[in-house]
Amino acid sequence: MTRPSRKVVAYALAIAVPTLVLLALGLQSVRRQQQAIAQLEQANRRLQAERTAASLAARVASAAAVALRDPAWSSGTAGGQVTASAIRDIARRHPVARQLVLVDDREVRHPRLHTPLEGDQPLEGPSCRPSVAEAEAAEFAGRPNVALGAYRSCLARTTAPGPRARLLARIARAERRSGDVARSVEVYATLARQHGDETDRFGRPFGLVAALELHDLEGSRHADLLRQARGDLVAGRWDVSDEQARYFLEELRGRLGSSLPSSAPAPFLDALAVARAVQASLPLQATGGPGDVAGDDVLLEGRRTRVYHAPVAGPDGLRAVLVPDARWVEAEALPAVLRETGVAGPARLLGDLRAVPAVGVTASAEGLAPWRLWLAPVADGAASRLPVVLQGVITLLVSGVLGLGVLLLVRDVRRERSLAQMRSQFVSAASHELRTPLAMILLYAQTLLEDVDADREERRGSYEIIAQESERLRHLLDKVLDFSRIDAGRRSYRFEVRDLDESVEAAVRLIEPQLSRRGFTLERDLAPVPGVRHDTEAITGAVLNLVDNAAKYSGTSRRIELRLSADLDEARIAVRDHGIGIPAEDLPRIGERFFRTALSSSIGGYGLGLFLVGHAMSAHGGRLEVTSAPGAGSTFTLVMPRRGAPQAKEPA
Repeated sequence: MTRPSRKVVAYALAIAVPTLVLLALGLQSVRRQQQAIAQLEQANRRLQAERTAASLAARVASAAAVALRDPAWSSGTAGGQVTASAIRDIARRHPVARQLVLVDDREVRHPRLHTPLEGDQPLEGPSCRPSVAEAEAAEFAGRPNVALGAYRSCLARTTAPGPRARLLARIARAERRSGDVARSVEVYATLARQHGDETDRFGRPFGLVAALELHDLEGSRHADLLRQARGDLVAGRWDVSDEQARYFLEELRGRLGSSLPSSAPAPFLDALAVARAVQASLPLQATGGPGDVAGDDVLLEGRRTRVYHAPVAGPDGLRAVLVPDARWVEAEALPAVLRETGVAGPARLLGDLRAVPAVGVTASAEGLAPWRLWLAPVADGAASRLPVVLQGVITLLVSGVLGLGVLLLVRDVRRERSLAQMRSQFVSAASHELRTPLAMILLYAQTLLEDVDADREERRGSYEIIAQESERLRHLLDKVLDFSRIDAGRRSYRFEVRDLDESVEAAVRLIEPQLSRRGFTLERDLAPVPGVRHDTEAITGAVLNLVDNAAKYSGTSRRIELRLSADLDEARIAVRDHGIGIPAEDLPRIGERFFRTALSSSIGGYGLGLFLVGHAMSAHGGRLEVTSAPGAGSTFTLVMPRRGAPQAKEPA
């Protein structure tokens, strides 16, 4: 490993090792503080969840008490019994009470769990009873037309909705037995439309019975009616028993199949499930009079569930039982509690422990069963995390600064190594360039000393070569001295207002004889450019440098173009060759000190000429432009302002 490489490694380690240690310690400290803050936030969040769950349970209990104390429990009675319509009205007014059950100490009274025995369903008017009995006997004996006459006669004398509905059902059935399907469909449609809430002697609503019969008679034409009937059934339109509900649902499923709605609310079915659970938990703990609300836990669908109950005014000692509706609790009660307590969400109810999310906290409360409250993690902990964030930022800044120091150090050392290498190459190339004219001068000087008999022409030729090589040596030394002055910051320029074309012509006069001896043709197009403030020697030297380079890198071409042009603002001196060109990747480095392209490695030079030209252009407030492509030649252009040349001795 070289000495500069060892220095780079040593400096890098001296900075990188402390940086890594500091970074590791900082990250470890940040991680510990983050864990401590997370634990504290988790504990606070759990406490919030417990308080919110308790508030939610209290709110649900309060809403249940309001529903159970509704005046409709006493006003909506008939014959000492609370009517089904009164129960539906109460559920509509109190969303928490979508699942209501009436019980006594022995059984559930509403919704009914068991189908009652065939009841006595009297027809209006004693005169109808014998005729209806005879008509039914004739119908089942295979004489439907006889039965139809008796049914119609009785219907004409009947006005009460219930008896009329039962007579219409008999007429539709007899029409079907007689083979008049169209007339049977018409009667069943009237029965469903006008008497859907009436029931037969088994308590089956005609709205359901007629819908099933119409589907059997005419198939899928009445699928919408079946779907409507199912929706009414699960919504609690009819006071059917649990057994009847199961029967009708099975019949509807068999006819509708996959067209059944999959997730529609079914409060009546939910109430039946509650009724079964309450039936298994009877008798409920007694309370005082009407309006005295109590709460008990029952096992509902395998889960412990809180129900609220209170006595209902009436002679039978009925008790209303309410199971809070989950949709209302989550959609209305929970958001209201979160607003009142100021607890940030999101939050939701969990009814099954297996559904607990992996993040967040859960809490339960007395009276909230079967639910647990889930709160999401706190999303905004900016204030509590401020120390951690600051420490992390400081650690990253220190690490970044130290890392940047390492990068800058490595870059500078590499640059110095590259510069040292180029200096070495320059010394080698310059030594070679200096030896060549010195060798020629020495050779011809010795020839003159030894060949005393040489004639005058031979001696003159030797003197000319010595003079040319001396001039060449002087130019080389001038370049080296100019570079030395630039490197030391002592290079100065003498600006004068003169014709720029004269300075270019001076360069042509100096270089053209050499070009002619080497077989080159210099094509000139020099426009007059008067009154340009410039350093004549610097511009002449720059043109000489560019033309000499064009000759060296022309390859087999022997044509060089020199053009001088100007506009109001700028003057341009362009030198073009048709030689080997410059690779595109090397163009940005043209003008760097000591830089030479790979294509020029076999051609003499030491990488100072274009650097000196670029420096001179900067001193004149101008620039050096280069366009080139491998094999297509190159064009070097000196661009300088026509007015206001800089006064400074040294370019910025």
